[in-house]
Amino acid sequence: SLEKIVIPAPPLEVQHKIAMILNSFKELEAELEAELEAELEARRDQYTFFRDSLLDFENSSSLSPKFADPTTVRWVTVGEFGTFLSGLSGKVKADFTGGNGEYLPYTSVYNNNRVVLTGLPTVQVGENERQNELAPGDIVFTGSSETAEDVGMTSVVIEAPERPVYLNSFCFILRPRGTSIMYPRFASHLFRSRSVRRQVTKAASG
Repeated sequence: SLEKIVIPAPPLEVQHKIAMILNSFKELEAELEAELEAELEARRDQYTFFRDSLLDFENSSSLSPKFADPTTVRWVTVGEFGTFLSGLSGKVKADFTGGNGEYLPYTSVYNNNRVVLTGLPTVQVGENERQNELAPGDIVFTGSSETAEDVGMTSVVIEAPERPVYLNSFCFILRPRGTSIMYPRFASHLFRSRSVRRQVTKAASG
């Protein structure tokens, strides 16, 4: 079948000119991609610096004292802040084919500090099953990883899901006790900050 395909073979001079033009576009594309990647990396470093500085309420050299008097900062344990809920349980491989509900996969939690509710895979959930659904303000933790540094990465539910969304079995939920303690968008940055990640990593084992 491939042998029967017809391709153009213009004069070599024409081929050379066309190739030169197209090569210049590819070179510009590669150059722009490198510049954008460098700019993106710089913006990531900038965000990380300001996130960790703004959310460090213990260090006097950080930026946080400029926004809040340290004496007004309330310190709470995670246990005081909320309760833990599990992800999907009692599921078999067949339940993840043509399901009637959606669930948040592990990779989505790991890669995003805010929960992305589009393009989710499906799972079959019965009417009498007691499975935990995601709710606004929920902080989703990854429960395991290959290294201690990557355990407990978080993603926060910012908006209410339009339909029931469940959580994969390799993650768990921290559900705040009410909405008066922490703004969800703030939590999405706080739980990935250096000061909180340092404590989470220490809790990792196995």
